[in-house]
Parts: sequence; C-alpha cells; structure tokens
Amino acid sequence: MPRKTVHSRFSLSPQIDAHVDTLVSEQAAFILNKTSVSELYSAIQQHQPKHGPLSALPNMDSISVKSAMVSAATVVILSRARSCSG
Repeated sequence: MPRKTVHSRFSLSPQIDAHVDTLVSEQAAFILNKTSVSELYSAIQQHQPKHGPLSALPNMDSISVKSAMVSAATVVILSRARSCSG
C-alpha cells in the first residue's frame, strides 16, 4: 500500500509543476501590468539600435525607469507581506 502512495506522488509531480509554472507566470504578468514595467519591457523588445538610445524614447529616461522598478519592487514586497501575514 505505501508503494502506491509514493507512485501517486510521482505521477502528480508534473501536474504540480505545471500549475506552479502557471501561477508564477500569472503573478509575473500581474506585477508587470500593475506597474509600468510592461511598457518598459515592450519598448525594450521592440527597440533597434538604429533608432538611437532607449533613453531618448518617451518614458524611458532614467527617472521613469527607476520609478517603474521601485513600483514593481513595492508591489512584490506588499504581496509578500500580505501572504506572510495571513
């Protein structure tokens, strides 16, 4: 009987991994969309060096980028605090 339980755990492992991957992806998307990091990410992906420096694009100056990173970090910290407190 214990052997069946061990076998069941191993067969659930891929499903658990898939669900964890989905949850992590959804949480990352939430953070990116809640902050302006998604806009930065999109601009970086679409940028080509021939268009000049990224910092010349709207909202890509150092202050805007730093603000977006601080905002993202704040969302992560607050969500961790909520998950630890209850």
